[in-house]
Amino acid sequence: MGTGAVWHSPPDDLAQNLTGHLAFQQEPWQWPPLLARTLRWPEGVSIALTDSNPLVSVLAKLAASVTGRPVNLFGAWLGLCLVLQPVAAVYLVRSLGARSLEAALAASVLALSFPALLARIGHENLGHINLVGHFLVLLGLGWSIRMVGGSRGRWWQAVALATVAIFIHPFLFVLLCPLFAAPLIACVLARRGVARALAGFVASTAIPYGLFAFLAGVTGGGDFGYGHYSMNLASPFWPQRSGMFGPDLPVIDATAGQYEGLNYLGAGGLLLLAVAVWLLLSGRATLPPWRLWIGHAAVLLVLAGMAVTHKAYLGPWPVVSIDAYIVERVMGPVRASGRLFWPVAYLLAIVPLAIVAQRMRQPWAVLVLAVAALLQWVDAAPLRAAVQAYATTGVDRSGGVALPARATLLTSVSSCGAPAPATGPIDRLRLDAIRAGIPLSDVRMSREPAQRSCEGVTSDALELQLRPGEVRAYVGDKAMASLRGALLGPGARCRRGQAMILCATDPMTGWEMSELGGAVLPLGLGQVVEGDALAPFLGWGWVRDPVARYWSNGPRAVLLFRMPALQDGAKLRLRLEAEGIGAREGRPNRVLASAGPNVWSAAPQARQELTLADAQVAPMALEIAPVGEPGSIVRVVIQIPEPVDPRVRGKPMPVRWAGIRLHRLTVLPGDAAAP
Repeated sequence: MGTGAVWHSPPDDLAQNLTGHLAFQQEPWQWPPLLARTLRWPEGVSIALTDSNPLVSVLAKLAASVTGRPVNLFGAWLGLCLVLQPVAAVYLVRSLGARSLEAALAASVLALSFPALLARIGHENLGHINLVGHFLVLLGLGWSIRMVGGSRGRWWQAVALATVAIFIHPFLFVLLCPLFAAPLIACVLARRGVARALAGFVASTAIPYGLFAFLAGVTGGGDFGYGHYSMNLASPFWPQRSGMFGPDLPVIDATAGQYEGLNYLGAGGLLLLAVAVWLLLSGRATLPPWRLWIGHAAVLLVLAGMAVTHKAYLGPWPVVSIDAYIVERVMGPVRASGRLFWPVAYLLAIVPLAIVAQRMRQPWAVLVLAVAALLQWVDAAPLRAAVQAYATTGVDRSGGVALPARATLLTSVSSCGAPAPATGPIDRLRLDAIRAGIPLSDVRMSREPAQRSCEGVTSDALELQLRPGEVRAYVGDKAMASLRGALLGPGARCRRGQAMILCATDPMTGWEMSELGGAVLPLGLGQVVEGDALAPFLGWGWVRDPVARYWSNGPRAVLLFRMPALQDGAKLRLRLEAEGIGAREGRPNRVLASAGPNVWSAAPQARQELTLADAQVAPMALEIAPVGEPGSIVRVVIQIPEPVDPRVRGKPMPVRWAGIRLHRLTVLPGDAAAP
């Protein structure tokens, strides 16, 4: 019913999903329909990017318009998934021709006890509640098999199924689209109905994607991780979290991300696979003509290859390890590629079940199916217990920091790429804010819009003054260590909790004055700063190398200093001596620089475009208009539109993304001779 302990204090990803689910219901309908302006206020963001199950959230918003308050339908969604899982499994096994009662019962037990399904809910609090919709994968498999067999399958059904999938979670749509290619391949090989099949396939992929982009207003981009969140080659066949072989057996994980590739078939699935192979090798069963199954075989081989990726492991041992930058960028949208094996895993279990049910003599077939179902149920007991524990237990929040009663905006800072233990507390704090009707200036998203960078959001939250009524939360060691109280403005107060620091403006009484982090130093006219002396003047986005030169890391790097005394109306010229890092040797790098006070402002700042020669130290002049009284803080933001991956350049660098390497800086009067 969405009222248990897990909903009151949910773990990491579920807190993110629920935040979008509830925020969406608190606002009137607007355009695009999936926009929630209280998330990343005031522009807003689509709840499709917070994995808040847009289809269920729309139903919840309709219900909230009747009840007058937000409702949590995620509990009902989870229950629906578990009800439809065996129904879809029966549909699949009947699509394979096995229509007996014992085949239906065995398929139901197998599907409900499938480790890849149960791990979505309970294994280490993954909390991927919308990815529990495995019934869509089973329906897609059954549909494509029926299409190939020429019975009861139509392309409009594929369009409808794919549309439902993409509005639940885009990854489910990614899983279904390849399955729709199998009937097309079969038509091409049979040389009949090709035009109709091609039109149907295009419609089943383009129409859902177009609707999603139109109603969400954005689709989001990819991220790094392809090759990390992969499937181990041993995963389908090696017991993990097994009730038969040991509940403490760990998930096979050679990369610290292969928990996404948990695809163990289970003891029952392995038994059925072994019996089916014996039946085929002994001649007691035969496969259908190759033209019928070659499309599915090709599609499933591709999915299996993408799940294993270009960095394949067998247990702890690397089998293939190709450092391919272009592959990682292209495959960024499916970075959790271990999930791509789900359709393959289901067919590896259900197809043998159908072979046993149809080709083995009675009563041996009934006996094998019954034993397989029993083994699968027992083998899944540890994962099932984890699901029960997950659904009935919330997260311990002792030692946390509560939001002040007069807060009107929550800004959260957890640094880019922070691990889940760091983001969990702030995800739950955001959920608390939404429940209290407090907008969020930032929210964690599963797919960042291309026009918004995590580095820019984090830099602003670390370096700009607090707004009236704003509470800023810093979570994780890196974010808390990067906090400099001097940047938050006069009267800023902070309170430290067990896992975070909360800072707010002076009206938040009872908090301590902020004296956190290093001071922001004045930069005198004519003063030359280089080497380690640069450190106090550097904000976000710099990394020191062994010889005290500082590299920009990512698309943004910031300089901070206090304004020197000037005559009225005088300007400054900031002289930077730096070298660019080009994508290729000898190619210059373009940067955009702007300067202003460290305050939030709707007025755009003038940007200057600068070009830096590759690997050559050269001076640059940056004009700085008067930004305040002497002693006020100047913030110089350097944007690198095209940062360089060291692997593309083929040059070792101490950063993930390079742009410039800073050697020294000087502040000169605006009328001084240009360098």
